[in-house]
Amino acid sequence: MDYFERLKTQIRKSSASSSPMQSKADNDEEPGVSRTVARQGKKPVTSERRDLPHICIADIKPQDVRGFLRLQPDCNFNSCWQLTAQDKLQAPEYLGSILSGYWRAAGGGTENKALIRSRLETILVVVLASKKRESASAYGSLHLQFEKNLSLPWSYQNRAYVLEGTTDYSLWYGGQKKETNLLLFCALRRGNIGRYQALCSMAMLHHARKRARRNDTIVYGIVTDTDEWRFLCIDKESRYSGCIMSWDKGQQVDIISTIYKILNHAAALAQALEAPSLTEYMSVEDASGLEWSD
Repeated sequence: MDYFERLKTQIRKSSASSSPMQSKADNDEEPGVSRTVARQGKKPVTSERRDLPHICIADIKPQDVRGFLRLQPDCNFNSCWQLTAQDKLQAPEYLGSILSGYWRAAGGGTENKALIRSRLETILVVVLASKKRESASAYGSLHLQFEKNLSLPWSYQNRAYVLEGTTDYSLWYGGQKKETNLLLFCALRRGNIGRYQALCSMAMLHHARKRARRNDTIVYGIVTDTDEWRFLCIDKESRYSGCIMSWDKGQQVDIISTIYKILNHAAALAQALEAPSLTEYMSVEDASGLEWSD
């Protein structure tokens, strides 16, 4: 019996009454919260979420990810990851000397997640700081958050669930109104790169943004051990794509440039978010049922 069949059995044994979060049709435009709750700007009742079966995305098998999370591969993925001559930018010169210090400090021993994370954080902070120095007005609101959990009401085959995911880092933008479009994941050890768990968390954020009717629902993800960098993207049509680059094989410029490109996208979203609007603002969380926790 597979994972979802076990969940169905669990539901049948529970109360026969239908959950208020359960949809009549299986589509990704279903409301994450009721209209009344949305109008009041409140999150769903906690007890309702607690009574639903919870699915940890780490338990979803790779072959089930596409169907369960309503994703499709992007057959024209190269267009998303192409870098023009104008896109290609060097990292600040001092980044190289800092990173070489990490390699020397490791002494050639086994690299664990702690060492990988310290290098990754150095790269992220240096790159983000360089953008902030370039333009405080455009990039000033961009900031990193660490080790966040996320959960989202979900339906599959006319059954209601709560999806639960995690992320090591997330890039947020906006002042009083804060949103995110980039999730980052650190490998447990060098060479242990996985994309499916990252793709699941990205899909949760993507569908939450769709439920909230954001004009831009593109979500990026990065999974890395700081040598191999796997960049992921889910576009507005729920199509996913990715590319792999290697720091140790001379692709540092492409890696840094791709990060810069994602930061540019977040900066544009920040400006749009803070622009005056005739409609009342509702956060992605309140509109979709998405919840974040530490």
